[in-house]
Amino acid sequence: METKAFKVSWILIIIVHCVIIIVGLAAIFIPQSYIAKDYQLLTGNIWSDFVASNPQISSYITILTFEIGTIALAAGITALFVTLFAYRKGENWAWYIILIGNTLGWGGAIRENIYSGDMVECKCQVNFPEYWKINFPVLKLQNTHHLPEGGSDRR
Repeated sequence: METKAFKVSWILIIIVHCVIIIVGLAAIFIPQSYIAKDYQLLTGNIWSDFVASNPQISSYITILTFEIGTIALAAGITALFVTLFAYRKGENWAWYIILIGNTLGWGGAIRENIYSGDMVECKCQVNFPEYWKINFPVLKLQNTHHLPEGGSDRR
């Protein structure tokens, strides 16, 4: 039988991975929303002016954003399936995969937001304290990980 903390942890992890999937879908279907904000923070100029003066380069940047969205979508779906079918069953390797994947993924997003000025200007949709609000409870609950009965301890 799973403990309450364990059940809460995998539900929170599912929510975090669903957010990653939504971010990936948004970057795929509306990449301009991401590009315009970051471009303005980095350069102080308007994205639409850049698009008008540099159509080929702006198309390339849009394609790169689309590709990043595709990668985020794939990572989010993979992490969601690992959570649903391995972590939830108590597989220890799944805990490490989720921990490492979320650390690298969210760490990269934090670094990008710092570099683009989102963290400094506090103009971003998700800023540094919000990353910790999302991830700290999940990491804390993952640390209290106890295998439910019937779970395996494979290494």
